Amino acid sequence: MPAEGEWSPTGAWRRLAQRLVEVLCALQFAGLFGAAALWWWMMPKGFPLLHERFWINSVFPPLAMLASGWALWTISRGKHLVLRRMQLTVLACVVSAGVTGMILYPTSMAAQRLAACTSVQVAATLLQTALVGLVFGWIRGLGKPLFAIIPAAVLLGVFIPRLQLGRPSKTSPTGVTMPDHSLIREPVSSRSISLGSNFIYQASIASLITRHRDTSLTVDPLLDFQSVSPDRFWTLFSPRGVPRLRVGNAFRDAKKHLVEYRGIWSAAVLIEGGRDSNRVDLTAHRYLPGAAYSHLNSYSQLFFTGNQPLFVSFSPCPEKIEILPSDYPTGRPARFAAKMPDGIMRVVEASSGEKGPFKVLTEGRTERGDPIALALWNGGIAVYRVTFHDWSAQPSTQLSPTAGWGMPEKAVEFSLSDGGYAASFHLTLARTSVGRGWDSVGHAEGVYRNRMSIELLAEPDSDPVGH
Repeated sequence: MPAEGEWSPTGAWRRLAQRLVEVLCALQFAGLFGAAALWWWMMPKGFPLLHERFWINSVFPPLAMLASGWALWTISRGKHLVLRRMQLTVLACVVSAGVTGMILYPTSMAAQRLAACTSVQVAATLLQTALVGLVFGWIRGLGKPLFAIIPAAVLLGVFIPRLQLGRPSKTSPTGVTMPDHSLIREPVSSRSISLGSNFIYQASIASLITRHRDTSLTVDPLLDFQSVSPDRFWTLFSPRGVPRLRVGNAFRDAKKHLVEYRGIWSAAVLIEGGRDSNRVDLTAHRYLPGAAYSHLNSYSQLFFTGNQPLFVSFSPCPEKIEILPSDYPTGRPARFAAKMPDGIMRVVEASSGEKGPFKVLTEGRTERGDPIALALWNGGIAVYRVTFHDWSAQPSTQLSPTAGWGMPEKAVEFSLSDGGYAASFHLTLARTSVGRGWDSVGHAEGVYRNRMSIELLAEPDSDPVGH
């Protein structure tokens, strides 16, 4: 044994290993602190106490920050017993979360990015836990507190992935059947359908196109999905997209046309009017044989161009609202209309990008099932009225997991493109494009119907939606 004051190789290497482990653990807990702080800062707030997003966004991150800060303090004070307990706690939480995720999301978890991220995290935690055990001892002195901490960490690891599971869908399909083409006997070309001098229906892209008073309007009436999750997880990790619809058969009689579409979910559009009037009625059907969970989708889309500042007004609300450009993910605020659970329809403006809190611009009452009419204004003249007869009866009744602040999953989103007077509208039944995240929300199994009336307003009208 070396005399007092002499250098000991064994002691020096042990102190070096101890310092290395302390640095690695400090980096780990500092990273955990930063991740928790970032999640707490970015994720939406304003959820009720019993909503899972209140806990995952407002409660768990501060607790993780507190635990990480405590771990950093114990490292600085040389409290290695506490450090060992916390390392084993983190290991138990990470492993249980990874196993739970693979069970709940077998398809999404197979995505390379998520699998690599999980593997790296588990490997890093295992390595650091092993180093802590080798340097400071595995079990010696851990004591009874560990037997309470580890089960709690395992439960937390199970709970957190479970909170990312999309809630059961709360949309309300109409319950109608798909249209019967045998009632319209004459087959016609399915490329495009002329509806007089004002309207044309482009069957290949399922769009009605019209031009009026130096403006144009394109209407997409079909329920459409851009991203779908196979297991109700974030669509960011979804392994596949949604195949596009293909035109099937087209039929007509003296008063109407019917276009059928083929794909994994069948669809059809019935077209009436237009030839001798300033109005066309569209009835679009989309059949979902099972619940579909998605992040981005649209019940219907409108594309409106003019040569002056553009405005929109809604039948439940008394004021016309200017359509402005917005930025993503932050910057100029987005505007959208949302029908709240209490029956009030509100047009709101976000704080930055499409993120809340949201400022109410105008509001009005409407009952579930009431038609919703949009008037589209080119400057001071209302040029189109588009009425949705089925939209308010079918959307989800749940709060959006990404928007927060009491906003529902359904909305009418609208924005102006930069560098011109071109606006786009997206009506949705359940979607998470507002807010932060790629959470998937559900459309229940059934037939969704979209009855629309598109009218050209021949004369300036100060009240085009009948307030």
